[in-house]
Amino acid sequence: MFLSDKLYEIGKDVGRTEEEITKAIRLWIKLCFSKLKEDLEENKDDRAIKASFKRVDNAWREAERKLEREGKPLVTLDGFKTFVKSKPEFKDIVF
Repeated sequence: MFLSDKLYEIGKDVGRTEEEITKAIRLWIKLCFSKLKEDLEENKDDRAIKASFKRVDNAWREAERKLEREGKPLVTLDGFKTFVKSKPEFKDIVF
């Protein structure tokens, strides 16, 4: 299953309490970073890193757009980028 599909499945079934939403967002982030780790196991050059972050960001956006169309938005479209930019260890990553 593609990352965007996994994210969508989490988002479509999440309840609307703050606790459930927070848990779902944490799971989204965990899945995104698992995908990054998987993609970068063999090739960690700058080009591969940038491409992997871009793919994950696209998957995030795709899942959120689908949730928005169904009237079940969970996160912001730029949520992955915002999260990455908020972490000092990723300050040099531009995608």
